[in-house]
Amino acid sequence: AIRSGYRTGALLAFARGVASGKIDLAEWESPRRESGEIRERILAQRGFGPYAAEGLLRLIGRHDFFAIDSWTRTKYRELHPGRGSLEPSIARRYARYGEFRGLAFWLDLTRDWHSAVGRAARSAGTAAAPTA
Repeated sequence: AIRSGYRTGALLAFARGVASGKIDLAEWESPRRESGEIRERILAQRGFGPYAAEGLLRLIGRHDFFAIDSWTRTKYRELHPGRGSLEPSIARRYARYGEFRGLAFWLDLTRDWHSAVGRAARSAGTAAAPTA
């Protein structure tokens, strides 16, 4: 049992599509498919917006996209202060990582979670990682 609120219907439809074979997850993981194509297929599913689609891509090992939400926006600006449009700034900063740009973005934003200082701060209750 999960508490998914308004997402329940979309999750149920997605699960039924996978169970029936209408949605072939193995095809999404195929290296023969471009990440952009898979992103579009995910977006075609009820309840999947850009953030959810790009987060799912990350889970299946595709790191071409950034999965930007309110937390990542805030954290990015905290680490890299600046003015102007956020998405172009992110794209420029991580372009050199090619197909792994989304992973580099995520690791940059969460680097304090992985350092000894970050772990100590979290255990002391002074810094918290997001729960969602």
